[in-house]
Amino acid sequence: MASTLGVPLQVRVHTADRKGAGTDARVFIKLRDSAGTESRLTQLDNLHVDDHERNTVSEFELPASTAAALVDLDSIVLVRNAAGADGGSWLLELVEVSAGGGRWLFPVHRWLSPYTEYRISQFDSSLPQHDDPDISARRARELVDKRDQYQYAQHIAGGPVQVGHGWTDGRPAQPPQTAVQDSCGHWVPHPRLGPSQKSERSHWA
Repeated sequence: MASTLGVPLQVRVHTADRKGAGTDARVFIKLRDSAGTESRLTQLDNLHVDDHERNTVSEFELPASTAAALVDLDSIVLVRNAAGADGGSWLLELVEVSAGGGRWLFPVHRWLSPYTEYRISQFDSSLPQHDDPDISARRARELVDKRDQYQYAQHIAGGPVQVGHGWTDGRPAQPPQTAVQDSCGHWVPHPRLGPSQKSERSHWA
């Protein structure tokens, strides 16, 4: 079957408008058709331009040879390296691909970790039982990460349940008992500690 994508492609990458959403990491893309054929890995980079910053749309043009072997466009694969002390967190909203009058939308709406391949189907909308094995595996990993992220603990006997602190082996570490709640729900110094050791309420929020 002759390729319908043997023309230059335009790729628009929407980075989210949220603190820390942008990245200086190197970002790469592969295009994939419904038969599983993939294009070569191509870096999304404009020379002398600070791409992938917060609340921006970065535009790239890929040569016709990028997808010449593809018969259609079913999904994309994104991967990035690490940048900065925190790995260069990147919150990606959407990737648009246009070619020969066609337009494909790939919603992402998630933080992308470094050195991890994310395959995103068009519209990213399918039931889990209809996912390809690699997408199912990614879903499973993301669920494990969410369970680790949203762990809770009761740090103070009789107090409210709070977000766990300092997760290491999956169990929340106990924070220092420097404050307690009184009968009105206000944070006050621990009875065994002096006023100089009072904690800020925000420390426990």
